[in-house]
Amino acid sequence: MVGSAIARRLLADGASHLLLRSRSELDLTDQAAAEAFFAAEKPEYVFLAAAKVGGIHANNAYPAEFLRDNLAIQTNVIHSAWKHGAAVIFRHIGANWFPAYRRHRVSGV
Repeated sequence: MVGSAIARRLLADGASHLLLRSRSELDLTDQAAAEAFFAAEKPEYVFLAAAKVGGIHANNAYPAEFLRDNLAIQTNVIHSAWKHGAAVIFRHIGANWFPAYRRHRVSGV
């Protein structure tokens, strides 16, 4: 959803060469797949909005899996983007990283 909104805005602002891939086309949790993509495409700018999402229930039911997969995505993309010379990396961070049952809420968020 966020990635689609970013792509629409970039296209509306005149971007003409977007390298868009679906999850089925490119598994960013797979380090080798991410590395191969960046080696082949060499993007100048990276807008990272990819994430494993599932809503509050799924996050509460599988918190470790969501955290593991999202950390893998961001680690693989950021490292591969840096390694292959991307000039700018934008990382969108979702709001529901913590289980709803936590004792201490994060203030100022």
